[in-house]
Amino acid sequence: MQQQREQEQQGIEGVWDVRITFVRCDTGAAIGTGPRAMIMYIDGGGLTSVSTNSRQSASVGTWHHLRERSYTAVDRIFLFNADGSFRGSEAITRDIELSRDGDEYTATATSEAFDPADN
Repeated sequence: MQQQREQEQQGIEGVWDVRITFVRCDTGAAIGTGPRAMIMYIDGGGLTSVSTNSRQSASVGTWHHLRERSYTAVDRIFLFNADGSFRGSEAITRDIELSRDGDEYTATATSEAFDPADN
């Protein structure tokens, strides 16, 4: 019981090893996987992440506790072409649901792409 209370108090804060699975919205069927990432949810609402995708930068952003085990997070990354030139950026918004035991979470993410001029 003490361990459960500690996990509930910690919530999402800490470092998470993230595995991305793309699913069809209409069926929920898995259609592919994405790069792995390490996301650090920092006390006070900051976040940063790094990915195995060599064509993007580390990200920075914020997270907020909504209620119970629900959170939201927004971060932004820089994107690069194969030749290393700047391609633009991407803002990623996640709706996060922490598991009851606090050991994993599921997130629905949407992204918004920007060209080098931020359009």
